Amino acid sequence: MLFQAKIIKLKPGKPKTFTEWKNNITNAEDLFDWLTSLEVFYTGLLFLLSNDYHKALSYFERVIEKNPSYADAYFYIGYCKSELGNYTEAVEAYKQAIRIKPDYAEAYLNLGVAYNKLGRYAEAIEAYKQAIRINPDYAKAHYYLGLTYLILGNKSSALEQYKILKNLDVDLANRLFDLIFK
Repeated sequence: MLFQAKIIKLKPGKPKTFTEWKNNITNAEDLFDWLTSLEVFYTGLLFLLSNDYHKALSYFERVIEKNPSYADAYFYIGYCKSELGNYTEAVEAYKQAIRIKPDYAEAYLNLGVAYNKLGRYAEAIEAYKQAIRINPDYAKAHYYLGLTYLILGNKSSALEQYKILKNLDVDLANRLFDLIFK
């Protein structure tokens, strides 16, 4: 569910000129490694789309072997680990993605979800709040923050998230509202 939303929201990054791109590749071997990593990464995404998390995970881990600073590979390692029920390992992968890319709002969101699965609600709340600091209009982060407040019995804070969500995503706002007044 979180993965599909991420694909839908994919946006191109800051464009680079050919010269800038070329300067990052120092020789043919580096170019080959980079292209191979990219191919392996996208193969992992294909397995992920077919819900074969074990195979996808092995591809993302191979990417990291060649390119240990690939934040998206760590993100998807975390996603696969989460889907396989390995939430502690998912937390570590999401943290690594965040170390590499500190403004990775989606990684903070998924980190919060993994913390929730582990019953580490205070850490989940902080992860969601960080995702919101990065992207104040991140509806899913507000929604999951509201859910976590509900788990802790804090209806007033959940209601605050509902009020914010009304302007961001009516469907998520209504779902949260229904849970608050269930």
